[in-house]
Amino acid sequence: MEIFFYCTPQKLKELFSEIEQRYSLIYEPFFGRVPGIAEIDIPLQKPFNSCREFHDFGKAYSGTQCFWIYTPDDTSIETDSPISLRFSGPPVDLKDDHVLCEGTLFLSTENKTVLSRTLYKNIKRFFVQHFVKSGYCYIDPDVYSNRHEYLFIQRDYGFLAPAWCFDDSNKHIPIDIDTWYLQQGKNQESYRSPKPKIEFFTSVSDLVRILSELELKYKIKYVETIHQGRTTHTLNVFYSAKALENTDGRSVGVRQIWVYDEVSRMFVCLSIDDFYNSKKKIINISSAIGAGNPFGDELYFDFESAIKQNFYTLDEKHYGPFYLSPSIYSNRQNMVLNSNDPRFRIIDDDKIVPVWSKEWEQIQN
Repeated sequence: MEIFFYCTPQKLKELFSEIEQRYSLIYEPFFGRVPGIAEIDIPLQKPFNSCREFHDFGKAYSGTQCFWIYTPDDTSIETDSPISLRFSGPPVDLKDDHVLCEGTLFLSTENKTVLSRTLYKNIKRFFVQHFVKSGYCYIDPDVYSNRHEYLFIQRDYGFLAPAWCFDDSNKHIPIDIDTWYLQQGKNQESYRSPKPKIEFFTSVSDLVRILSELELKYKIKYVETIHQGRTTHTLNVFYSAKALENTDGRSVGVRQIWVYDEVSRMFVCLSIDDFYNSKKKIINISSAIGAGNPFGDELYFDFESAIKQNFYTLDEKHYGPFYLSPSIYSNRQNMVLNSNDPRFRIIDDDKIVPVWSKEWEQIQN
């Protein structure tokens, strides 16, 4: 048993807020992959008691599988798969509210329990009553009233999936996403979302200032880990960025720090490589990656924005831009920026020039 729908995140939240006035619901996130760190995995997978507890309920994010939905008195979840809800909303690869992914409400026909089937039918009834039936799917009324302005993507959040739109006679017609953008007088590339990754050169003290600012908005837990083979082990858990400056007992090298917001469940993976050879003037590159999960990416983009606002930006045609923290920038002409390969110097007028292999070998020796 399955229904398909297209709607904005706000509309889906309004719908389930109304459903919750009639029924007690539990939302349990289902993950295909988790970080493999108990200090993050356990709170990340904890069920919600209301859609209002979600930071951004209804928005489709990269890695979003689905959410199980059931009632507190349903004891069959140990043996049967409950109802699954997959969000609609814009795809993660585009910043375009007029492109919607296909959402689904699904209950396996193998689930014979009365509670699950009754709950599925009751939730479906809300979709039938509040949405517009169009072909095989139900559509948010506000979207339907402006249906010729929307592109609808079927089945998943990737662009390899079939897409369709409404023609002048209100029929569903298949269309390629590039063709649709051309017909709208738009350029698809201008709507592309950047990959959630940023690289920069920093000292730990400069990075602590950035993270301390984020702590004013988010309730952050830091989990430092180490990889041994295929296993991830926790080295330390702390709740203030200032603890990053304590390197007692730690070996020199790349530090992996998971920055996890305990309220919204968003997280960022930091790779900090601030190794600074004071004699040979080498600074290694660090990075931050927004970890894909169904709770959002706002924490990552706030971090990225803070880096761009507080660090110095130097352009480099092929590998840039480079972001240098204040303490690194102040000493920029006396050091080598090591981005693994290639490496660079900064000369007059903040011009970036490559450090060639012969020179790099001399620096290393």
